[in-house]
Amino acid sequence: FGERCAAFINSEVRTALQGGADQRDILAGLVYSIANNYLSRVVGTRHIGQTVLLQGGVALNPAVAPAIASLSGRRVIVPPNPELMGCIGAALMARDLLDDGRVSAQPRSLGGLQSLHMKAEGSFSCNACENRCEVQRIRIGEETYPFGGLCSRWEMQRRPKRLRRREGKDLVSLRTRLMFEAFSPPRPSQPRGRVGLPLALTTHELYPFYAMLLSELGFEVVLSRPGKGSRSTHAPFCYPAELLHAAVDDLLARGVDWVFLPQVREFAIPVGHAHAYTCSFTADSASVIKAFFAGQAERILTPEIGLASHLLETTTAEIVRMAGRLGVPESTARAAVAKALAHQQAFEHTYHEEGQKALAELEGPKVILVGRPYLAYTSGVNLSLPRKIASRGFHVVPADLLPLDPPVTERDVWHFTQVNLSAVRYAQEHEDTYVCCLSCFSCNPDAIFYHRLRRELEGRPFCFLEIDSHTADAGIDTRIGAFLDIIEAGGRGGQRDSFLEVRQRPDGPGRIDHTGRKPRIITDAGETLGFDDPRVRHVLLADTPPATSRLFVSLYSRQGWKAVTTPLTNTRILQAARRVCSGRECLPFLSMMGKAVLYLETRPPDEVTLFHLLEQEGPCQIGNWFDAAALIFRRLGARNAFPVWPRSANNYLGGGEQVALSVGAAGILGDLLGEVRSSVRCLAQDPAAALRMLDEVEHRIIAGAERGLVAAETELRRAARELARIPLRRPVAEAPKVLLFSGINRIFVDRQVREYLEARGILAKTGDIGEFLCLYETEPVVRRGLALGYTNPDEQFSPRALLAGVLRPGGRPRFEAVRAALHVAMLEWLDHRWRAILAPSGLTFGADIHYREVMRVGHRCVSCNGWTEAPTTAGRYLVSLGEGIFDGYVNIGAFNCSPASIATAATHGPSLSSDLPHAVIEADGASITASQLRQLEAVAARCLQRKG
Repeated sequence: FGERCAAFINSEVRTALQGGADQRDILAGLVYSIANNYLSRVVGTRHIGQTVLLQGGVALNPAVAPAIASLSGRRVIVPPNPELMGCIGAALMARDLLDDGRVSAQPRSLGGLQSLHMKAEGSFSCNACENRCEVQRIRIGEETYPFGGLCSRWEMQRRPKRLRRREGKDLVSLRTRLMFEAFSPPRPSQPRGRVGLPLALTTHELYPFYAMLLSELGFEVVLSRPGKGSRSTHAPFCYPAELLHAAVDDLLARGVDWVFLPQVREFAIPVGHAHAYTCSFTADSASVIKAFFAGQAERILTPEIGLASHLLETTTAEIVRMAGRLGVPESTARAAVAKALAHQQAFEHTYHEEGQKALAELEGPKVILVGRPYLAYTSGVNLSLPRKIASRGFHVVPADLLPLDPPVTERDVWHFTQVNLSAVRYAQEHEDTYVCCLSCFSCNPDAIFYHRLRRELEGRPFCFLEIDSHTADAGIDTRIGAFLDIIEAGGRGGQRDSFLEVRQRPDGPGRIDHTGRKPRIITDAGETLGFDDPRVRHVLLADTPPATSRLFVSLYSRQGWKAVTTPLTNTRILQAARRVCSGRECLPFLSMMGKAVLYLETRPPDEVTLFHLLEQEGPCQIGNWFDAAALIFRRLGARNAFPVWPRSANNYLGGGEQVALSVGAAGILGDLLGEVRSSVRCLAQDPAAALRMLDEVEHRIIAGAERGLVAAETELRRAARELARIPLRRPVAEAPKVLLFSGINRIFVDRQVREYLEARGILAKTGDIGEFLCLYETEPVVRRGLALGYTNPDEQFSPRALLAGVLRPGGRPRFEAVRAALHVAMLEWLDHRWRAILAPSGLTFGADIHYREVMRVGHRCVSCNGWTEAPTTAGRYLVSLGEGIFDGYVNIGAFNCSPASIATAATHGPSLSSDLPHAVIEADGASITASQLRQLEAVAARCLQRKG
């Protein structure tokens, strides 16, 4: 049943019962789910000792302790009356307060307490803030107590005077007042119309800019109403994404003429950083919204903008284009952009000036509230968290009030994490200052940011809260209350607990040095080694098909690199990942870290290990994987372990064009051999004998690759002739076929789906790795093109744009985009050539890679400038529908993969209008669930009807 809440397992249990599963197995599954959820979501990355005390009411279930012991490998002790341990703790805390003299003893009779009557005596409305909470009056004996409310105001009133604190200042309210009141522009006297502005996502950061821009263009600005509209979506998204859907729904229902939903690419980039992105959903949210409200998509304005210096010209050009559509002259639009930017800067100046004055006047403990503004600083969304903290006597400071001065971490590619790390640095440098982070479930950047947050605040109290649309206020109260209790206990001289294990090794000089023509390894001892040094091992972590992995090993050997493969994702690997990961990360990162953990346990002590971990600049979570991986290796005490990946920016780890070609060749050959293997499994008259022949053929091709690509191609021609002699039960063209598509993360979760379909005689093809490599190479083309004002792939790949990149490099390598475009053409050519060579075998069935066509079609659904895999995923599906090769489609992505969800939402309409079966599967481990199995059964049945 996985690690989800029991409420979401309900349907899976019903399915299992209907399928005849033994009730004992179902109960065992539920108990293991409880244990897995605890170990992954509660314990997370924290160290577990050898002996565990299991307390609380759950421990009354006699099966839970054995389940935890089985999964953790630890000794688990259940005390007598485990449900009363909290009571004992409360009594001990009361004793400590008495011993400290903070409360005085009062005579009490247990019998007298038992005889007291409790009665509700009405309620009143609290006027302390805009929440207007209803507070109950509870009479106990002769005393009446206030009870209730979202904050701690009335709880403090119930405390003895010595334990009360004066209410703290809430500087979040200063931010809200300045942004939405002081810097709200006046309504035009004769508006051209009404433009709706969703009170969601970047509006909570850029409202002064947006509102002034629209006002200067001549429109009345209409904000969405909190709490109104439907939060329904076409794919699983985070809480802020649901709120965006609701905001747009509210605005459209109110009949505005237009909805303004810009696609924000980057904010201003701090010194020493490569980017300052929004998250991947925010970047592509306009595409998701236009797909959901397809019937009114023409009313949604989605210019592509960025506040980074290299994107300001593009921003102006996009606003000018939008203004032309609205009938606004170009000169007016340009003036509006300039005034709106100045207005935003004036707000930020005033906010920081007034904020710093207020900050200087604060005395006493401060809690910096970090998080995305649309979550952490938004009343009604943040569950009144600032009020909860301030009412306990702590001052609340929003992170973006502090100077933007993040530690120089090139891998920190998101604007809001840069703001948050600036706040963390401030807390480190100031006494009696603490950090509370408010995040949401499924937040991709925060899942990785947590590793850095934990590292920087190690040994200090901090709080990390996650909420969604179902989060109960009581749970947040408990967590924030415990956090503040720990701070107060520390301030009274008590021992300040740290639940994080001490770092096992300090930062050393070990790193990869990319300053020379070829990168070098600087070991922790300060030695300099080449990538081909005998002590160095290249460990391949991705779940590429076995043939592809062996081809990587073979081709890398020509560089003198000693490479080794790792097993495909399994339960043991994911359990190993839980030792170092929180469970918030996406599945591919968990898999690769689990493999790294297991490898490090057995590697030779003098080995220098290069873990090949996928790398990209963001805004997907992958943009920060290298930073998180390095932190994890340090926490494990692993010396001389470094993440690497061959890409254009590092000249393919110094291997240049030879390594670039090797990576492409391995991916393309693996794709083709995967098709052949599926055909043999499903159609060979003697599958066992045919698979043995295929294994021999693959071995020869891989051995040939070690001698060079010419030798590999010679073996490929020979293979085509031999494989053509395999007797088939029916031709490949007549067999049913299914395409498994999504981002590259699909390779970590598609194996069981592929095996399920092939067991029923349905050929299964996973989307080409070669196509992903084209996407990977395209990155410099898109980034440079957007900076030059070219917003669609046809323009970005044009000679004009590529030449402009050479003449105006803008801080990037002069020929980077040209080189990337040539590499894409090379990959397409190599795929066409080798597919033609293998075609006489009669066992291949996919289409040639035409990546630029896939990109062009995908861009119509999801802009390629958000730089995620979503446009490629959408484009692959839509192009495949036109090619007519496949009889069914399975959109299979990894759990918590935002680009996969974006592509799912963007293609929802076409999937419904097509007469071909289509399923969406979000896998969260090495297995598939009962409900996912039902979807596969439906796809398989319809495919067999078409070509049974």
